[in-house]
Amino acid sequence: MGAPDGNGPAGIFLLDHLTFEVLGKWEMDRGSQYLGYDFWWHITQDTLLTSEWGTPNQIENGVIPEELLQGRYGHQVHVWNLRKRRHVQALELGKEYQMVLELRPAHDPTKTYGFAGVVVSLKDLSASIWLWHRQDGAWQIEKVIEIPAEPADPEKLPPLLKGFKRCRLSSPILISP
Repeated sequence: MGAPDGNGPAGIFLLDHLTFEVLGKWEMDRGSQYLGYDFWWHITQDTLLTSEWGTPNQIENGVIPEELLQGRYGHQVHVWNLRKRRHVQALELGKEYQMVLELRPAHDPTKTYGFAGVVVSLKDLSASIWLWHRQDGAWQIEKVIEIPAEPADPEKLPPLLKGFKRCRLSSPILISP
């Protein structure tokens, strides 16, 4: 998820399929991606998608409230040319939407869509699900589900959330065939 010093950039590494020895980084041209988390591929489209969370220093001891409120966690999905291992496009969700985690593609490998889960909106603490899809040759992303924050007893909340008097815990996305 990041460099040895605990910062970025994040990346994907290659493993030898017999020995599991790390062979090096996957990316040939990383473009604008700095943060990382999950990845998935559309082999029939020669495309890989990656999501963003944070660097190890941003997540190792829990979310850093000041960095969260300043919009410094991940808020993009990145599109890559799979074969050339080059960054092609950044799909911006907006700095309000922090921590883009799970990427879940359609089960049918010929389909060019999937879903991304976003942990929190800085506007109202809601979580959300986003649809990525290819339309007229270009990749796009749009919010399709908003999961509102629920009222909560401030005494039971961590300090960052006490003033909001609500919280939202997003869960992993499961797509049933």
